[in-house]
Amino acid sequence: MKRFKQLVLSGTIFTMVACPTVFAEESSLTIDEAYQTKLEEVYEEELSDYIEMEYPAVFSYSLHDIDQNGIEELILLEDSIVKHVYTFDEEKEEVVFLEDLSAPFTYRNYILITEDGFIFRSGSNGAASGLYSGYKIEENGVEVEELYKFLWDYSVNSDKPYYKLDDPETFYTESEFLELVDSRYFVTEQDNMVEFESMELDYPIKDFPRVDDSPLSEGEKD
Repeated sequence: MKRFKQLVLSGTIFTMVACPTVFAEESSLTIDEAYQTKLEEVYEEELSDYIEMEYPAVFSYSLHDIDQNGIEELILLEDSIVKHVYTFDEEKEEVVFLEDLSAPFTYRNYILITEDGFIFRSGSNGAASGLYSGYKIEENGVEVEELYKFLWDYSVNSDKPYYKLDDPETFYTESEFLELVDSRYFVTEQDNMVEFESMELDYPIKDFPRVDDSPLSEGEKD
């Protein structure tokens, strides 16, 4: 993969959970290899044009086991903001794009992740309207459970701008909204946010720093 431009190492650090990246002996594919291929695909298909035209953003990636099931997710970031989340299906041996936990690059929306596996997504259609939603990864590790989805629109109801996507006739004040979502509508106010250690897009995934590299065989490290 050719050398990428305008990519730097993020200075943030988070506590990583080490996990095996090697399958049973009969499997010839590792998670690292699958993620490396996906990373190259995303660069070529989505990010190369932005980088070549000197779009003012830093694109990077990180690995983090969001649901603590032993499989790290591949997380793509734009200026340290989560944009795409991928996981690995061990049974099918393929990378799975978690679309509900992802947002378009360059758009005014973002995803925040807590250490206990809660994922918060926010999107804006401008100053007056937008969307808040919350998710968890299901026990099977490859599907997503939607915990809530609210839209807000001050142009429709300035006193009660919040409403559920499946019930657009019932509006809520901000305090009512916060109570309904267990005060988690803005995750940055919590103290258990994951702080990602992100790497340049051309940094090999097999060399991504883990707390404990023991699950990797010496053969894989070479």
